Amino acid sequence: MKLRVLYAVLDWGLGHATRSETLIRSLNSRGLAVSIASSGLALKYLKLQFPNLSFLELPDREVKYSKSGATLGILRRAVVQRELNNKQQKWTQFQLEKAHFDFVISDNVYGVYSPDIPSVLITHQLKPLSPVFQKNVSKKIASWVNRFDEVWIPDFGEDGIAGEMLNNPIVNIPRKYLGNISRFENFEVKKEIDFLGIISGPEPQAELFYNLIQEKLRNGPNKIAYNGKKSEYKGKAEHVELDNNQNLNTLAAQSHFIICRSGFTSLLDILKIRGNALIIPTPGQPEQEYLAHRMKKMNLMHNMSQKQFKRSSLGEFNAFHMDSSWSVSKLNQVLDKFLESSLLSAE
Repeated sequence: MKLRVLYAVLDWGLGHATRSETLIRSLNSRGLAVSIASSGLALKYLKLQFPNLSFLELPDREVKYSKSGATLGILRRAVVQRELNNKQQKWTQFQLEKAHFDFVISDNVYGVYSPDIPSVLITHQLKPLSPVFQKNVSKKIASWVNRFDEVWIPDFGEDGIAGEMLNNPIVNIPRKYLGNISRFENFEVKKEIDFLGIISGPEPQAELFYNLIQEKLRNGPNKIAYNGKKSEYKGKAEHVELDNNQNLNTLAAQSHFIICRSGFTSLLDILKIRGNALIIPTPGQPEQEYLAHRMKKMNLMHNMSQKQFKRSSLGEFNAFHMDSSWSVSKLNQVLDKFLESSLLSAE
């Protein structure tokens, strides 16, 4: 009989869904039966990628930003997070009573875990960067993380991408580093695209960023990838759908330069293909602002604020040297060890 996995994915942009895609494929390749729980755009995306798997609608609340930035949306989410955790925990217990699952994997969904079966949290934020009450926020996050048996971090170690966001000594469960779990593949292809703009994240900031990118890329062999509502496209920039993985991977490999948000999964994708990139954080989103500065400091990517990008003109960008160590995955080793220990403990 197949081992059954309840796999929960946070709906906050597409980053959690796209990085989970790699893990879900690894679970499938080992003959496990995976049931995916998510909501919104993440659920829609995963259904397209895995049409033969079973899906569950996870109770959640859509994250919405404002035209001024991400701050209000993040604060609204923080206010309801505890309530959502409790609701999702009750939902999880109901699902476990209704169907037999052997373990739980949860990508940043704090309420989906069980004290009765092995439960893993996937996150790169053990200490989210909060503009206020940082100590209290770190303590609260640690209390949620510590409900799981292990935390899997899609990063390379304490000196990896996440940096300060992993520095939470109150987290006391085992940490396992997955390395780069981007769904992209690195391959050699002719560079035919000058600039590729990739639009991601919650609305309305995604559309605002799209309009800004479109204005910049209106001339030349450029393309824009955007999985949002369609509008009129001006100039010569070609629109492509973001949810077509193979297409997006090829476009990224064909591009001399990539312009995108500094979301964590986007960084993994760029590092995987050793791309040359300009990353622009969503205004008011501390995590992305920190990551953009960190990537520049590590000489891996260029960065600008959205205001700076709006005033700038696209010119020549020097390419940073990026060695192959940033594309290495440790997923198989971590997953095999976890499955082996889970099976032994069940005997």
